[in-house]
Amino acid sequence: KRSKIVSRKHLNLVGKKIIPTKQIKSRLKKIPINIYGNTLEALIGAIYIDKGLEEARKFIKDLKLTPITVTQSEGIRGIKSKIRV
Repeated sequence: KRSKIVSRKHLNLVGKKIIPTKQIKSRLKKIPINIYGNTLEALIGAIYIDKGLEEARKFIKDLKLTPITVTQSEGIRGIKSKIRV
């Protein structure tokens, strides 16, 4: 379940929901979908560095990151599957 929540595809979907496209400055004509997941990860990392683990955990919980947008058949595994939220 955790590996699906932190998968690139899921982070991109969540990031796209909370990050307005007009807030992203780019010279590209089309913004790559991965920019949303990357920005979300950077935001969580910045909160962790600035405010600590508990605030980062609270932010993540407030996002309600659930794997409902990722199907059971995807089963993406990687280093992120070892992270505990």
